[in-house]
Amino acid sequence: RGMDCADCAISLQKAIAGLPGVDDARVNFGAATLTVIPAISRPVAPADVAVTAERAGFQATLEQGNNAALLTQVAWWRDARLRWVLIASVLWIVGMALQLAHVSTVPDLVFGAAILLAGWPFARAAVQSVRARRLDMNVLMTSSAIGAAVLGEWGEGAAVIVLFAVGGALQERTLERTRGAIRGLMALSPASASRVDANGQEVSVPLDELRVGD
Repeated sequence: RGMDCADCAISLQKAIAGLPGVDDARVNFGAATLTVIPAISRPVAPADVAVTAERAGFQATLEQGNNAALLTQVAWWRDARLRWVLIASVLWIVGMALQLAHVSTVPDLVFGAAILLAGWPFARAAVQSVRARRLDMNVLMTSSAIGAAVLGEWGEGAAVIVLFAVGGALQERTLERTRGAIRGLMALSPASASRVDANGQEVSVPLDELRVGD
């Protein structure tokens, strides 16, 4: 969960591939899946993969058969990221109102809080991107927020970060809905198949046992 851009997928893939005990890692952005090929000697533990993904701003769940948790979309009021974005949006609007009312100092504090609430996911992902030696949009947005703060343009910085966070949250919700539909279709696939044996008899076998030529 939380993968709303192709750059994020590439950064996550490089971060996981660089873990000790990992031979290779592949991220499918469309399906929001991560495939890890562990090393033969001292393979990586799934928990370590999940921790690394969490540090990058994602939530990784080990897929075990028909995992119902992967087929459902979290309600918007239970989505922690969306809640923080909504709070940041309210703070930004309050800051704009205070600024129009010519209140001094307080608007900058409110704008700063909005930047922190809406920007922390991008900052966390930016750290992982830098570690993976990639300059993606997360690095760009984090640099923009820091630059605005250094220049004292708190209102402009908050506007950029909050609007970008709102767009990202809406995009994530749309992608999760689409991915949920795709996973639902995949869950409808049969678990077994009828294979004709050497005697011409049909035998029901799990799909994993099928081989080319059966």
